[in-house]
Amino acid sequence: MTVKNEYTVIDSNNDTEKIIASSMDDALIYWNANNDIEPLQVYRSKQGLVVAQDVTDPEVTVVNSETAKGTLYPSADFSVNEGSEVIFTAVPASGYAFSKLTKVTAGVTTEITDNPAKIKITGDTVITVTWETA
Repeated sequence: MTVKNEYTVIDSNNDTEKIIASSMDDALIYWNANNDIEPLQVYRSKQGLVVAQDVTDPEVTVVNSETAKGTLYPSADFSVNEGSEVIFTAVPASGYAFSKLTKVTAGVTTEITDNPAKIKITGDTVITVTWETA
């Protein structure tokens, strides 16, 4: 069994959405991946929900081994609901340019050259950014 919380997100249209997540950060990542409008308010509406063991969120590992060459956002590891689309944005440092993102899920490698890139998360995933000299 896994314990999670319910977070309520209210947007500028006063629409609400309830998100089950491990943390408020995970709830906001899910919100931002699935909505084009900024949230006005986010709060934990229920705490300590027990969910079945087989309901696990895929983990996303973000790799940027050359941080002096640029920053990839999101920049830290996180988990999201399976099937979520996450927008990754690479911001190069002076003298460098974005080359590609490499996505590895279940042993399948995909190279992505879009920046920003909307990537669907279908399981545990590693996202690696590659930079080149400008």
